[in-house]
Amino acid sequence: MYYDKKNALKSTVYNKDLLKFAVENGVKVPQAHKEIFMNTKHSEYFYQQLYIDQKGKDEFDLSQKPNNSMCRDCHEFFLGEGKLIDKSEDLKLGNELETVFQKFLESTLNGKLRSSGSHIKIKCQRADTTNKHMPDLKLTREGESEPFSYLEFKCIFRPYLKIKDFVHEEYNCYSHSLTLDIGSENKKLKLLEQRKLVEENGLNKTDYVYWYDTPCLKGVFYMNARGVYHRMDHNPIFYKRVGSQGDYNEKGYKIGSDKKIYLPLSKMGDFRFLLNKYYLMATNKS
Repeated sequence: MYYDKKNALKSTVYNKDLLKFAVENGVKVPQAHKEIFMNTKHSEYFYQQLYIDQKGKDEFDLSQKPNNSMCRDCHEFFLGEGKLIDKSEDLKLGNELETVFQKFLESTLNGKLRSSGSHIKIKCQRADTTNKHMPDLKLTREGESEPFSYLEFKCIFRPYLKIKDFVHEEYNCYSHSLTLDIGSENKKLKLLEQRKLVEENGLNKTDYVYWYDTPCLKGVFYMNARGVYHRMDHNPIFYKRVGSQGDYNEKGYKIGSDKKIYLPLSKMGDFRFLLNKYYLMATNKS
């Protein structure tokens, strides 16, 4: 995949618009860092340093975290007093964020199509209403029933600060916090079930998309399903985390996933590239 580093900062325009859209829609993230949904004076600098300048590099040969006052504040906030993560509330928030992203993606892509003179309009809708193992969202041209693309949507607003200690010594908190749940021993491996469906629909049609908002790095990043599954098969660094009280709902059922893999930021595409990809897919009816 060719990556145009010269124009890569254009992605920050879409990132800013998404943050603004989230605020306008009244999204509140409990226990969030103080710069959540904010485009700060250092946002573009760290987007350049931590993402653009390292795009395509080997994941074990990346720059270390900035280790400045921002990092110290981040550590103090997230590793300070224990924060109980309620998975039930996390799921509710996830649905709210998914709806916001869904609306933003549909509006932005339709604006891009309209400005190019195209009469095509697309809809971004839930894809997992009948089968929960399907990816979260689908993109369909208005007037058609067959989706031209699917996306599994994730939000990461907490960096994994202890990743070097618990997963791999060469991983960094900013570069490998893009986690993917692969199920727990108490339930089916969701990703494997989803993989069967994705492969039936065509690997190139599905992307794993992350809305990433940490104190140092903000943006939307993605990896195509083919890359995700290749990583599962050939670079499987898994980590099974220790369970917590928040993993269980009020009825005592386990809803938290304790087995994860970590996708490398340096191997992921950005928001501008993703929108261009969807634009081309929407206008290509062959």
